[in-house]
Amino acid sequence: MKPLLIGIDAGTSALKAVLVTEDGNVLAKSEQRYSLTYSAPGHVEQRAEDWWLALVAAVRDVTRDINPDWVCGLGLSTQGGTLQ
Repeated sequence: MKPLLIGIDAGTSALKAVLVTEDGNVLAKSEQRYSLTYSAPGHVEQRAEDWWLALVAAVRDVTRDINPDWVCGLGLSTQGGTLQ
């Protein structure tokens, strides 16, 4: 088996993962949603634990049918933190 890559996008409302071959063929996808908490008018918060749980679930999802040793790289894109 050729080496595989995992791409992770941690967005505002969901974490998405994709498993691809070196030449870009998509083998598996996963989307794990998490909630937003509106603590006050104009304030939105998230629990960092939800991001971690979503990451674990998504990676398990996309690697379910393969040998994890075949994964040779991981790319991660995250949302930018904002403070006021």
